[in-house]
Amino acid sequence: MRIKNLELLAEFHDIGMIGISDKILDKVDNLNEEEKLEFQKHCEIGYRIAMSSPDLAHLADMILMHHEWWNGQGYPLAVKGEDIPYECRILAIVDAYVQMIDEEGKGLSKEQALKEIRKMAGIQFDPILVEKFLAFMKD
Repeated sequence: MRIKNLELLAEFHDIGMIGISDKILDKVDNLNEEEKLEFQKHCEIGYRIAMSSPDLAHLADMILMHHEWWNGQGYPLAVKGEDIPYECRILAIVDAYVQMIDEEGKGLSKEQALKEIRKMAGIQFDPILVEKFLAFMKD
């Protein structure tokens, strides 16, 4: 069941983006503080959308918490450590890696992206899952 939930979370975690203005989503420059707060609302919007769908309601809390950080510095709830759903902790690592190697994003090499992931272990990411991810990527 966890794998199926992870697959669905990967597909629907950003469903709340439909409630964020194109001005913010299409902005090339860094977001200002007001725009960041607006952007962060996509987690709560996604939560409400999921709660209204019988097929997604079981993912609602995960959608809400998919930007939480291991050290509690994420959003919107400042949840930390193992209080963050397991699926969210996995998604955070994989999603960050994909965004880092994306040519339209940072465009880092795979090696650089893995170094960044390692650097954020215990801060943004679950350190045990980071080690598992790095071992997986090495093989």
